[in-house]
This record gives sequence, C-alpha cells and structure tokens, in this order.
Amino acid sequence: MMSKAYILYVFMHFRYFLSMELRQIRYLATVAEEGNVSRAAVRLHISQPALSRQIHALEQRLGVTLVERHGRGIRLTRAGNELLPRFTELVSRAAALAEQARALDNDASYVLRVGATPHFIESAVAPALHGFRSDYPAVDVVLVEQVSNRLVQLLERDEVQLVLGARGLVGPYQTRTLSPIPLTLVPPGGHPFLERRQLDVSDLLTEPLLLLRRGFLTRDIFESACQLAHIVPSVRQESDSVHTLLALVEAGAGSAVVQANAKIGRPAIPLSQGGQLLSVELLAAWNPHSKLMPGAAGLIDAVDKALGEKVRLTTTTAIRG
Repeated sequence: MMSKAYILYVFMHFRYFLSMELRQIRYLATVAEEGNVSRAAVRLHISQPALSRQIHALEQRLGVTLVERHGRGIRLTRAGNELLPRFTELVSRAAALAEQARALDNDASYVLRVGATPHFIESAVAPALHGFRSDYPAVDVVLVEQVSNRLVQLLERDEVQLVLGARGLVGPYQTRTLSPIPLTLVPPGGHPFLERRQLDVSDLLTEPLLLLRRGFLTRDIFESACQLAHIVPSVRQESDSVHTLLALVEAGAGSAVVQANAKIGRPAIPLSQGGQLLSVELLAAWNPHSKLMPGAAGLIDAVDKALGEKVRLTTTTAIRG
C-alpha cells in the first residue's frame, strides 16, 4: 500500500502533467471527434491557431505525428488512433492519484466535480446538498449540467469525477444503481383518476395526455409500455419542460406523464403495465481507474436518500389524494 508521503510526492510530480498534457489530450480527443479544427475550436471555446499550437506541441513532446489532413478535414494518424485511448487512461489514473493525494489530507478542501442533467440536479442533487455539506465540509461540490445522452462524455474526458442519473452506459465504468423512480400520471383537479391508487396504461386509451418529447427517457418508457399493451395514446401536447406540462394540467388541458421525482405539487398516480410498475432506473457512475473518494460515496448516499424520500412523498400524496 502506498504511503501518504509517497502519494503526495508523486502528485507533486504529476502537477505539470495534469495541467498541460490533460488539456492537450482533451483537445486532441475533441479534434478527433469533430474531424475539423475549426469546429473543435468553437466547441472548446479557444481560437483555431491556439488549438493547432497545442496539438503541435503535444506531437513535438511525443515525437510522433498524431493528426493528418483528410479531404477538407483532419483525422487521427495510425499512431494517434492507437495512443489516444492510452493517453486517456493515463490521464485518468493521474487524476485519480491527485484526487487521492488531496483527500489524504483531512484538513484540506478538495473539489468534487459532478455531472448531471438539469432536471436531476433540481429534483435530487440540490435537496441532498444541504445535509451533505454538513457531513463533508471540506468537499466543494461543483455541478456540471449536461443532457443525459452526453453525461458519459464528461467521464471520458475527465471533466467530472462522478456522474449522477446516468443511463445506457457503454464502457468500463463503475456504477451504483440509484432508487428507481416511478412514472406517474398527474390529472387535473376533480378527475376520476384521483380516486385510484394505481393506473394501467390501458386505462389511458382515451385520456388526453401531456407528454415530454421523444428522446426523454420518461417518454420512451411510457411509449414502450403502450406498445406492449397494444394501445396508441392520445397525445394532446408535447414539451421539453415538466413545468410546462404541469402548468397545462393546472389549466385543465389534459393529464401529464412525469417522473415521481419531479416537483409536482399535486396528486400523482403511479403507472403500470400488466401489473408491473413503470419506473426509470438511473445510475451513479465513475471512471474505473479512479478510487471513489469518501466525499463522492457520501454524495451518492445523500442523493439516493433524497430521491427515495421524494418518490415516497409523491406516491403517498397520490394514495391520499
């Protein structure tokens, strides 16, 4: 086992590597993804000449050509294709070592960068932070918002140490399953559904529905359940915002299908299909080369607890409503 002194010593020697090569390798990965320096520069918020200089500096440092022109764009050379995954792994290991070095000093504060969707931050992360900060005063949580299908990229580029609310992971990531989130129907006031403890999707055949647009996990799960039940739902309105759907419920425009962790503020009835409750299963995920620091594990616990309490309150309200 490495001693604290040795880890701190190695960390000091990695400091330059982390500040320079990590940035250059991120630049290289972005250029490879875009296949074009100009587009990569826009995405990275730097000038094109500055990006080209950083890639060239990395090539000179390694003594190998990493990118080459291809038509009107560029692509990785054979060496670039072989080295980029190894670069990423090496940087990840170095970052994990640095994080461990900082955490070994109990009196030192350290930053925990966490990726999540805006909705998950609002509904689960934010409620968990108050208690978490009391338990881990030395941990400075920095939240990075991203849409769900791009959360994993944050991990791949070492832009975050932890992702909360991930789904559909492909790759060698360590994960922990969070509390499942039921799908619920929120009907307008006075609706007969409010007398029900649970609804099957087949009960909604003629109900005017307010749904999130296709591409949202809630919509995907609901439509899959409808297909299994051999029904075509009557969609009255689609939106990118849960708040918009709930405002339309308030106006009597229809019933909304939303996750139970949304800030609903009115009775919501759990949905099922064939006796099976519909729910969203999300994950906490981190890089397999990174040791999950106590602060990160504590944040997962806090978020999972907040998520479970939110779901319990929502379903209790549904039953009483």
